[in-house]
Amino acid sequence: MQFCSHYLYEPNFCGPARGNEKGRVENKVGFVRRNFFTPIPRFSSLDELGYLPFSKAGAQLLFHLMSSWYEHMPVIITTNLEFKEWDSIFHSQKMTVALLDRLTHHCEIIETGMESYRLKSRQQKGGDTTQAPDN
Repeated sequence: MQFCSHYLYEPNFCGPARGNEKGRVENKVGFVRRNFFTPIPRFSSLDELGYLPFSKAGAQLLFHLMSSWYEHMPVIITTNLEFKEWDSIFHSQKMTVALLDRLTHHCEIIETGMESYRLKSRQQKGGDTTQAPDN
């Protein structure tokens, strides 16, 4: 016991009451760590949705991921597809309608037009004006 008294340390053995208290403190520390020190994404961004095709399984995974974000996280989606063309992404009209229902429930839709910014920039510089084939 000389070691303990030298460092002003008195061992406390953990009885049932102290164990319960210790568990509550650890839970509070875990709560603070998870909610205040873990980086939480503020929004999700899907750029050029539909540019590359998804497999059916990939489309279903994306559907479930986007559904989990519904009313929990802001989502920014850029695409050159109209809503009626989203069936080609999700391979199912029912899944597409369900997802669009969730996405458009609380949304702001910003249409920038159908003209390509890159093509317009190239035309102003006097470059090749032939448009690349559609996706």
